Amino acid sequence: MNIVKSKRDLEHVMNQAIRLAISSAIDRIEIEYLEDYQATQHGWFVVLEHTHELSVPIAGLTFSILEKLNASEIEYVEKCPHACEMYITLNDTEGVLIYIPDRIYSSLGINNP
Repeated sequence: MNIVKSKRDLEHVMNQAIRLAISSAIDRIEIEYLEDYQATQHGWFVVLEHTHELSVPIAGLTFSILEKLNASEIEYVEKCPHACEMYITLNDTEGVLIYIPDRIYSSLGINNP
């Protein structure tokens, strides 16, 4: 599991398409808000690397992606060419955009997001 809370963290994301998607999102945030990207202000990103990461707590939080899916507590799920994106709101100002690569997403047995 890769956690992206800064531009430097992008170097750890091995999937080039996902890395580019996150980089573009950060760029859009900086343009829209006219300030540098800050994870606690604008949200942050998680990129899964292994199937078992679906059931482990996300980045020190108390819940897993599967728990949120099973409880229908996902703001949105969108299928993209490179992965599936899922957004979880943490509080009034912070959320997490989760990228699940196709090979992992297909293991969920969900045909459509």
